Amino acid sequence: MKILVLGSTGFLGSNLIKKLIKEEKYQVDGSSSEKCDLTDLQSVRKLLSESKPDIIFNLAAYVGNVHFGINNAGDVVSNNLLMVLNLYKAIQLEGIVPLVISPLANCSYPTAVSIQIENEWWEGMPDDSALAYATSRRTEYVIAKSYFMQYNIKSSHVLMPGIYGPGDHLEEERVHALDGIIMRMLQADKNSDSKFEVWGTGKPIREWLYIDDAVDLLIRVISNKNDLLYPVNLAQKKGYSVGEIAKIVAEVIQYKGVIFFNDSYIDGAMVKVMDNVKFKNVFGDYKFTDIHHGIKESVNYYRNSLIKEPV
Repeated sequence: MKILVLGSTGFLGSNLIKKLIKEEKYQVDGSSSEKCDLTDLQSVRKLLSESKPDIIFNLAAYVGNVHFGINNAGDVVSNNLLMVLNLYKAIQLEGIVPLVISPLANCSYPTAVSIQIENEWWEGMPDDSALAYATSRRTEYVIAKSYFMQYNIKSSHVLMPGIYGPGDHLEEERVHALDGIIMRMLQADKNSDSKFEVWGTGKPIREWLYIDDAVDLLIRVISNKNDLLYPVNLAQKKGYSVGEIAKIVAEVIQYKGVIFFNDSYIDGAMVKVMDNVKFKNVFGDYKFTDIHHGIKESVNYYRNSLIKEPV
């Protein structure tokens, strides 16, 4: 079975490729923006013509943290939609029949819902802080469904919370929120700073998915017999406030300074916790990585990558 991973050099893509290769069951190829410009249809057609994949993991995205999303909103929505449109058009024109597996960010849920349930995904607008990216993810599903209706191109979608863990970005603007706290607190600890600033009130509640769990669940989609064109949550139904996460990180790092909250930064949606009823029906009784263990592993990664201290 041939698998093509788009966005193969990103946090999720690079870890997915490592796991797929390790399993020794698949012929795996990766594509980054340097190899293929997904905003150019001819470039995408050339890639698919050469690789002829059975499975495409569409992990390519133009995305960053909440401030990146606001400051680059026009580019975010246009680039992400172009990439998805070109992918499905190229599949149709090349006459191949892969299964397209795409994770969609849970920021695409309506702001007003406190527990994110799949059948309420369309019942309201996403938060303004993530509007451009969130809208592109919803539209990705519409594009996939439309190409299935007309051309029978099959797709599976999963809705994912924020991911974290070893291998995340080292750039502050691109790193996921939890790992961003780890990066900055390690630096504060190294500098013996007496205070550590958390952006926002610390009150927003978020669900977090450890990178190894995210990769494992994506691979399980390959052989899953359920119809996942309409997305399923990768859900634990357990959230932590940003303030709680900062305290856990401080305990792991053994940071002794004071944590304070700068409420001049926007919070975004106040609650993003995902319902797990459909998840359990699709994936069974899955054992997720404990948040304390996951944060410890991520701290070790960033300590080695940025601070250069022995673990």
